Amino acid sequence: MAYAEAMRQLESLDSRSGSRLADKVQRVLRQLFTTGDLDATHREGLARLFAIHPRTLNRRLRSEGTSFDALLTTTRYEIARHLLRDTGLPTIEIARRLGYSDSAAFGHAFRRWSGTTATAWRSNHAPT
Repeated sequence: MAYAEAMRQLESLDSRSGSRLADKVQRVLRQLFTTGDLDATHREGLARLFAIHPRTLNRRLRSEGTSFDALLTTTRYEIARHLLRDTGLPTIEIARRLGYSDSAAFGHAFRRWSGTTATAWRSNHAPT
């Protein structure tokens, strides 16, 4: 189960000294998107995994100079680029895996991140 794996990763991360909460959040988000557990990728679900209130999560991330929304966006963009470059998945499937309601919403987000469409980005970054 994705939840159990995420909890094991959290425990492993907690054992490392000096690990920032932002780094932990981003690692867990990657794991959750990879396993398809999209319910836990929302602020409340992730805060529950860390056993803290969503406002506490926000406050701690803000003290590290970031936010949940920034980490979520960064993680989605990272995974989108990986899936576009390294797989032949259609953009609608990538959108679904990243928790977007449709390919248009994903397309708008991807253009905002990269300045180009997902299809054009894929063409320009295809492995040679």
